[in-house]
Amino acid sequence: MSLISLLPIVITLGGLFVIIRLRAFFILHPIRTCKALLFSLESREARSSLALALAGTLGIGNIVGVAVGISIGGAGSVFWLLISALFASALKYAESTLAADMHTAASDGMMSVLASSFPRRGRALSVTYAVACLALSLVMGAALQSSGVISSAARFSVSPLAVGLFFAIAVLAVIVCGAERVSSFTTLIIPITTVLYVFLALATIFSAPSRIPGAVADIFRSAFSPSAATGGAAGFLTSRALREGFSRGLLSNEAGAGTSSLAHSRLAHEPAAAGLLGMCEVFFDTVLLCPLTALAILVTVPDPASYTSGASLVLASIGTALGGYSSYLVLICMAAFAFSTVICWYCYGSRCLSFLGVRGGFPYLLVYLASTLSGAFITDRALIVLTDHILLLLTILTGLAIIKNSDRLVRLSENSGLLGYSK
Repeated sequence: MSLISLLPIVITLGGLFVIIRLRAFFILHPIRTCKALLFSLESREARSSLALALAGTLGIGNIVGVAVGISIGGAGSVFWLLISALFASALKYAESTLAADMHTAASDGMMSVLASSFPRRGRALSVTYAVACLALSLVMGAALQSSGVISSAARFSVSPLAVGLFFAIAVLAVIVCGAERVSSFTTLIIPITTVLYVFLALATIFSAPSRIPGAVADIFRSAFSPSAATGGAAGFLTSRALREGFSRGLLSNEAGAGTSSLAHSRLAHEPAAAGLLGMCEVFFDTVLLCPLTALAILVTVPDPASYTSGASLVLASIGTALGGYSSYLVLICMAAFAFSTVICWYCYGSRCLSFLGVRGGFPYLLVYLASTLSGAFITDRALIVLTDHILLLLTILTGLAIIKNSDRLVRLSENSGLLGYSK
């Protein structure tokens, strides 16, 4: 059994633990939860934090990652991706709430939580987390994003190196403008790009309405096929469909890895509000965009497994089905998602460096730009496999912090009225 096969088990057990401790409030009391979320979004700071967090997660994982998952794990991976969203919502709420409540002046997110939670080994755990998160910024935050854009541009006979250089220069231009400009940029570009991509995906799906029932049936049939459960329960938990579904879900929303807590930790005045914003993030990432991408592919592409690149699979689906300038619009969406993720993850990586006590960010900037450029030479599949292993380590560390602070999490939720109690 490969190491990454543990991912569905870790997410499921961690998510179930949080759901039970919090009495499944967001499942049993959806109206109360939605009202609290809408009230939280009245704050400009909350909206800014959500935009920054979405910029970090609404990237190539929602598009190319889903395509790769289908090509490897089949249509059944979509079912398990949606199942993972249930556990992801609980984990995202937990990590964001704790990070906001236990934040420091530097807003170090899960690193602060780990350092505060374990008196004897907290420093070692938080340093391990910071190093892994720093590695993730280079692999998933930079290289994977540019790789998806470069693979897409190659369809139009554009030089990969030229696209990589242009992408790196554009990233540099935004980064040198400062954190405030980064936040303003993500707040503007994320809603526009999301609406455009949703429109393209829906247009693709309904371009062949007669195939929709068959695609949906294939998702359920593949998820529970005998081949998926070969070997009994252990084989089922490590099946390709389930593994790819959970892995693509984690790549999409990073729930359980604690990374977006770096954005939400600023909402220290109302920790539970930060948790609700985290759940909202999972909805946009995994429940909305990922299934749209998956259905667009399954409705229009007869054999997704024949594609070696996730980007080419997406373009073959939406671009071919709609024709005209749709391929260019898809490329623009992918570039915008990827670009916002790259600049957001530079901020996350810089925060990790500061936590590690490293002074001066110029060397990191050079390495980050080089990683962005490396997307021209490394396949998206290779980068996704490496990303999965880093996310698994971060998820285990975050899970330890959530378990350790579960009583605190329950108290914060009760105080906010989410569990039926008020302050």
